[in-house]
Amino acid sequence: MVQLAPKIAFSGCGYRITINCMPATGYRYLVNSPNVRGGNTIIDGTRIGVHDVGGLIVNGSSVDDVVRSFPDLTRA
Repeated sequence: MVQLAPKIAFSGCGYRITINCMPATGYRYLVNSPNVRGGNTIIDGTRIGVHDVGGLIVNGSSVDDVVRSFPDLTRA
C-alpha cells in the first residue's frame, strides 16, 4: 500500500500555491527517532546521522573512507 502525504496549500498576497507531495518512501537502513540526534534521519542501529555520511561523500570521501570514519558501518 502506497502512503501519500497530504496536499499542502499556501495562500497569501493574492496567490494560492498547492503542493502535491510524493508518496512516502521507506528505506531499509534509515530511521527517524525523535529522541536521537534531534529527530534527524540516522542509520538504523547507530547514532550516525545520514547528513554526516552525506557530508563526507559530498566532500570527496570514498565509501571506504566513510567506513573507516564510522567503524559501526559496513559497505552495505
